[in-house]
Amino acid sequence: MTYNFHPISTIEGIGTNLEQCFLNKGIRYTEDLITVPFRNLQQTFKDNSLIFNKLNEFKKCAIILQTTNDKQLTESFVKSGIQGLAELGWKKPERLVQIVEESKEKRLLKDSLDLLKAVEIQKYAIEFKNTTIFYGKVFNKSKEPVANAEVYINNKHFVTDDQGQFYIPGIQYGKRKIVIRAEGFKSVNITKEFTPDRTVTYTFTLLEGTNKVNKLIHTINPGDKFVTKKIEPSDLNAGDKFYVNYLYKNSSIGLLSVHQTKEDYIITTQKLVAPSTIIDDSSIQLKDSFEWTGKTFKKISGSLIKLRLLTPKIIN
Repeated sequence: MTYNFHPISTIEGIGTNLEQCFLNKGIRYTEDLITVPFRNLQQTFKDNSLIFNKLNEFKKCAIILQTTNDKQLTESFVKSGIQGLAELGWKKPERLVQIVEESKEKRLLKDSLDLLKAVEIQKYAIEFKNTTIFYGKVFNKSKEPVANAEVYINNKHFVTDDQGQFYIPGIQYGKRKIVIRAEGFKSVNITKEFTPDRTVTYTFTLLEGTNKVNKLIHTINPGDKFVTKKIEPSDLNAGDKFYVNYLYKNSSIGLLSVHQTKEDYIITTQKLVAPSTIIDDSSIQLKDSFEWTGKTFKKISGSLIKLRLLTPKIIN
């Protein structure tokens, strides 16, 4: 799941003038209305009655907007009396469909809400209500924001804005692995304990440079991408290990490298189609493992898993 910020103007009722008032106070996104304590918001806008008197409604819209990603749909739910994620989650999905139909009759909405979409909205409402929001910023060593940094946590993903900010709702409690990547910087890999706090704020500092290449891969991080690179026998080095993944009718053998290389977040598996003449074995089966001697492939013992669980060799 990839989550994106919603501009403050995504909330129904916040036009150009109110949007500028919010921007002048540093409130750029609807998510800011969630992460900033409500008392602080009241203090900030105490002299602006147009905003102050509607802050509670605006915050409700911001919370529900996380699940709908739709300005008018969110407004319809709030106007119907839905107070927050809990109520949105426990209502019958048929009732949400009915609310939208009533809004259509009043010409507040154009499109209907199908039952499957209503169930999906409720799924997110329940998830976000009973989990943590992970919010923070990514800087470089000079304390300058890093834009377009990719933040991964479990199966969730966010790309930082021009201020280095990220916002990821729906984080389950417990230990979670976090990976931060940005072009020109070394990746950050940490494990953080998430407790039942509504919002967890964290600041990351990235150092310039590139990551080392792991010859043998032991772990896969969130956001890693897999590619297959086709090679020829002339590209092989003595000691390279492969396993059989395909047997061709013309007697050629399809091989994949036992060990994968990793540079930054790209994990590469080598692929080779070898003639049977360079395989030093007459009875070849799928998943058989072989080692390149420099001239031929010699069959070796051991399962694929055992062969991969060797001591990693780090290459600068």
